[in-house]
Amino acid sequence: HRDLHSFPTRRSSDLAMIPKIHVADVEAEQDRDAWINWYCRALQRSSLPTEAELSAKYEWTVPGWISKQQAYQEEYAASRLAMEELLKRGELVLFICACLACLLHLIGVLEQIEPWLIFVAAAAPAWAAVFHAIGIEGEFKMVAEAADSTARQLKWIGDEASQARKNGSASHAELILTATKACRAMMEEAAGWRSVSQMHSILPS
Repeated sequence: HRDLHSFPTRRSSDLAMIPKIHVADVEAEQDRDAWINWYCRALQRSSLPTEAELSAKYEWTVPGWISKQQAYQEEYAASRLAMEELLKRGELVLFICACLACLLHLIGVLEQIEPWLIFVAAAAPAWAAVFHAIGIEGEFKMVAEAADSTARQLKWIGDEASQARKNGSASHAELILTATKACRAMMEEAAGWRSVSQMHSILPS
């Protein structure tokens, strides 16, 4: 009794996270709670995190892990948009080069580089088509939008946890829920990327 009375006081939300330990079937048949069930639950309550432990786990989860994942998603979205823009500019430059080569070939003012004009007129459209195909297969814009949406969800989850921390309502149970929400958001983004990736292996571009 002395040990049990020395346990620190816990929030109701923390106590709700304690899984119930079922006694053996032979004890259940006696239609009463065995003392080991009560004792194990008391030990579980004593092992719940203290305020200092909760603070350390919060710092690792919200300002640490979730913020890093948010920054990664934002950086990834920006890189995909940059790739999309680079491919479009490459297509435009190659198209202009092809048109210019055809124009010079028709005018016939640079006969000494005539073979090169023919090569550019033929190769530039082919390379432009390659860039366009890469853009279609990569779905850079769609992937960037998905990553940006995930980053915004992670920011919202982190802000919600930070607000709860400031209000003093943060608990171990809420921290677990915050981590679960963040994991679900990233798993949904990964599942969406997989669907886009598998779509091109099934449907012709």
